[in-house]
This record gives sequence, C-alpha cells and structure tokens, in this order.
Amino acid sequence: TEFGDKATWIDNCQGSGDTATFTDELTESVSGSGGNGIGDAFGIECSSPNDAGIMWYTATSTDSAGRPVYTGVYEIFTGGTTTGWELRFNESNNRWEDSNLWYVDALSCDVNDWTSGSNICTAIEILCDSVSSVNYTLVRTFTADDGCGNVGSCEVTYTWSIGQACDDVAPVLDCPEGTFFGEVFVAPTAFVTSAPYSDEGNAGGTTTDYSDDLQDEQFFGESTNISIGCLQGTNIFAVVDFVRTGFDSNGFAEYAIGTSAELPNHGYTLEYDAANARWTTTEYQNDLTASGTGAEVFYSPSVGNAPDCDPSTWTIDASVCDSIWVDCGFVGLDYTEYTLTRTFTITDDCDNVDTCDVEYTWVINNQQPTRNANFNVESNELNGHSILRGSEESKVDFKAFPVPFDNEVTLTYEFDYRTNVTIEFFDTKGLLILSETNTRYVAGSTGRTTLDLSRTSSQVFYVKLTTSQGTVTKKIVSSGK
Repeated sequence: TEFGDKATWIDNCQGSGDTATFTDELTESVSGSGGNGIGDAFGIECSSPNDAGIMWYTATSTDSAGRPVYTGVYEIFTGGTTTGWELRFNESNNRWEDSNLWYVDALSCDVNDWTSGSNICTAIEILCDSVSSVNYTLVRTFTADDGCGNVGSCEVTYTWSIGQACDDVAPVLDCPEGTFFGEVFVAPTAFVTSAPYSDEGNAGGTTTDYSDDLQDEQFFGESTNISIGCLQGTNIFAVVDFVRTGFDSNGFAEYAIGTSAELPNHGYTLEYDAANARWTTTEYQNDLTASGTGAEVFYSPSVGNAPDCDPSTWTIDASVCDSIWVDCGFVGLDYTEYTLTRTFTITDDCDNVDTCDVEYTWVINNQQPTRNANFNVESNELNGHSILRGSEESKVDFKAFPVPFDNEVTLTYEFDYRTNVTIEFFDTKGLLILSETNTRYVAGSTGRTTLDLSRTSSQVFYVKLTTSQGTVTKKIVSSGK
C-alpha cells in the first residue's frame, strides 16, 4: 500500500506545485512452479522461537548471468508480513543465499540441501509443488492542469508478487460438441483445435493441448457373385463369372450359368454336389446353355452355404491351370466407419488437470477390388479352347537347347496348323524380359527362334509359347556364365 499519492509539477507561468490527481490501473497474472520443482515461485516454511511462518519467494528479475533473483515476503503465522528479503546467487561463495537466513548450492525442493544461517529462522520444509504466486502491476497516472486547458501527466509503475498455496480444484473444460460427417469420399479435417475452460478463483481461457486417437471398424458386404480366374504362370488364361440367383430348398446358393470373356463359346455351372459334399465347377464346351454333357474342372469344399473363397482349398487337377484365384464378390471392404476421439487437456499452475473428449465419426465407402495388377489377361484368341485339360494341350509344344545355355538359347517348334507363334521370357518374379512373335509360320514346318539373354541377370526363366490353339510354359536354366 506504500504508493506515492502526490507528484510535483512545474509551470512556466505559475511556478510549481503538487498534484494529488491520479488514476490507477491494476493488472495481475498467475505464475508458479506448477508442481515441477522450483520455478518462478516457491516457499520455505520456517521454524522460529518467535515468529514462525512461510517465506514466499517470487522471481522478479534476473542477474547479469540471467539467473533469477527472488524477492521474499515473510508471512507470519500469527499475523502480519515482512518484506525486503532477497534470494540470489552469490558469485563469491558460489551458492544461493538470502542474507543470514539460509543458503543452498543449487536450488532444490529437498529441505536437507538447505543450510540455515542463523537461529532467527530454521528451514523445515520447501514448498515447491504447492505454490503459485499472483503477480501484480499497478500503473498510477498523475495529471496536472494549469487552468488554461494544458495538461501534463506522468506514470509511476509498481510491481509485486504475493505467494499463495495451491488449491486442489481442477479447471473445468467446456468441451465442444462432436460431429457425425456421414458418408464421405475423403476423410474430413474440420476438427476443432481449442477448447475453453474456467478455473475457480482464476481467469479462464482456452487450451490447444490435445491428443488424437483414430479407430476404424470394417464392414463387409454379403457375397452375391463369384469369379474364378485360371492362371498359367502369372497370366490369366480365363476368368469365369457366376451370379447368385437365390437358394435351393436346403439353403445352398444357386448360381446362373457362368460365362467367360476369354472363352466365350463355353458355358459353366457352379453347383453343390451333395453326394460328395463339395462345390463343382463344370465346363460345357461350345454349349452356352450348359444343357449337354460337361466335364468337371474345379471343385471346392463348402463354407456355410456357398463355395470357399480361399483358392488354396480348391482342387484344379482336371484343368490346364497352374493356379487359380477366387473373387467372392464383396471380397473387399463394403465400407469403413472411422471414429476420431480428440482429447483436450488443461493443467493449472498447481498441477490440477481436467480432460474432455470430442468425438468425430464418418463413413467411407470402399470401391470393389480390381484384379491383381501382376496378372495379365491373355490377348490371343482362345475361342474353341478349354480350361479342361485334354488332347488339345499336346498340340502346343517346343524344344529349347542348349540347356543350360550360356548367352543364347534356341527354340524349335512344329504345328500342323497355320498360326502366329509368340514366345515370351519371364523371370522368377513374373516380369516379362523379352517377347518375339513369328507371324509367318507355315503349317507342318519347323520354326526356329534364337534369342540373346546375355544382358539379363536372371539364371532361371519361364518360357511361354502361344499359338492360336493354346499355350505351353516351360522353365529353362542358364549356366550363369
């Protein structure tokens, strides 16, 4: 309360005098250690024969080395305060000191590190985790009027801090409302980044301290269609598509006659064989109605009331396929529901914490999966050919020599029909190394092709020869020289 209440003025006409006219502007802010050790405010409880109390220290300035200088206010338990205390670093003694009261080598919250310098007051507890301070600034503005409308003014600034014990009342967040964005194509980003709060006995504000937790739940649609792809090496020989039309009296799925874009002259059926407890795929050559005599090319165990979507469970020995893939319609995700929980946190200077959660949800529909990019659909005409392994398979063959070869390998072939002959070399990863097509092959002649593979690093190759009546693939090995 020891503030000046008068200011002296001088005037070129009226001499000088004093003015007691002033206005005050008082501001305050809260600071403290926040429970993390000695910060800009802490206290030392003192045992004294006469005036026991607490010395509240607040950092009010810094020394030439940038270290804090603490101003002390001694609060006597029986009432009253004393001022004029100061704790700072003593360069000569290389320690922190406050007159004759106490000293410490390094600021610490452990009372055992402090040494009391006199019997006036003995430190018995260091109050680090429960202290904050209110910092005040009073700006007193004096004004003087010479009677002619000329006014002079000056400002006097007073600052002080009052230490206070922390409470255990947490601030209260006013959590924003969450949002359901519905069905979207792209994940939303319109999330709040701050939350307001109130604090009992202190000014409120907003916090931008938050963490995010994103969860997703996948939903799969019901399988209504099924496609079976026949692979030779890494190429698709043919794909047969079936559409479910309903269920029989025993609850097993029923499928319409299957078709293949690669083998458009044939019809296919996918039916449950109750006698053998399996699903059978039958090929009807040159019969799109599938009403004549067919031959089984694949079969699969039953999963529930439909074929198994795992190709590893299928038997394909009666087919020309090296392997198959099975696409059960909604084999991919139908849609995914996302939930983002944004948790806001506010911590006051006394380490009291409040949190609140804001929840955002949205749904993203998923596109149906496309065929694996590693599979290449055959471009040659396969009309009249078949998935069924049969006599036509022997019509396509070739010989390769020398094996193993050094840099060049020669392929020979003979066919009793006129055709284009395409030869393709693949490495073990299924990547096409080179390709050559003979467009002038004459039926009954011996075709001969020599290829230079010296620029490739692979030692194992898959050679695929394709004619108008089929395909054959063989593995050949180089000498590695």
